[in-house]
Amino acid sequence: MRQGCVLSPSLFNLYSKYLLQEAISKKSGILIKGVNINNIRYADDIVILAESEEQLQAMLDHIVDKYKEYGMEINAKKIKTMHILSDIKALTITVGNAVLEQVSKYSYLGHMITEDVATLKEVQIRIGKTRQNIFSVFKYGCEAWNYSKTVQKRIQTFEMWCYRRLLKVPWTEKKTNKEILKMADVGERLLHQLMKQKRAYAEHIMRGSSGPLLQLSLEGKIEGKRGQGRTRRNWMDNVKEWSGSTSYGDTKRKAENREGWRDMVANLRTEDGT
Repeated sequence: MRQGCVLSPSLFNLYSKYLLQEAISKKSGILIKGVNINNIRYADDIVILAESEEQLQAMLDHIVDKYKEYGMEINAKKIKTMHILSDIKALTITVGNAVLEQVSKYSYLGHMITEDVATLKEVQIRIGKTRQNIFSVFKYGCEAWNYSKTVQKRIQTFEMWCYRRLLKVPWTEKKTNKEILKMADVGERLLHQLMKQKRAYAEHIMRGSSGPLLQLSLEGKIEGKRGQGRTRRNWMDNVKEWSGSTSYGDTKRKAENREGWRDMVANLRTEDGT
């Protein structure tokens, strides 16, 4: 096979898939509804999941040994470690004699993952990228965001900033947002578009058309104890609020009615009632 062959990506995916299966298929990862998930793969972007530092080190050791059997080596400089919502402050994970760098945030498949799993940082980064491009850049991956009051306000502020720049309206003119929206002839607000995309994505997951892994992640319970403090808002809270539901079961039953679900989306309202 020559370099650049169209079969290369598919063969590489198969190669890495079976390599990891041999290395860690029987190793403990994170249990969701009794199902063990210890890795997430997209081409050569691989995430290893573990509940403890010891489990993660053991899995990496098996992967390194298996890679050597397959005639491959791991570049420790390209591997990062991170703890998510954990009391562990420092990790000491090694590959060979090299200690892996621990980070508090990491960009994975274009989305910024942080230790506290907060959406605000990702929105701030996306705003910085979009200032030089268009809204389509900003909307990438918006289905995974949690739309808190702070995030909604930040998105609306950024949208108005864009319109004022496009219309070349200086702040000295003191035009209201309503006047700017009328001048820009805006049909649908950016935040409404983002909310609709998340709603449509949630519908696909709840109806099972996005595959079993996503549905398992949404419906399954992660075993173990959560940290101290108030319960954090999760991804599903937005969808329950938008559908007027109090439970996941009620929301899922509403999602099965496509026409009713579309009507609900058409009447979505943001935190400020717009």
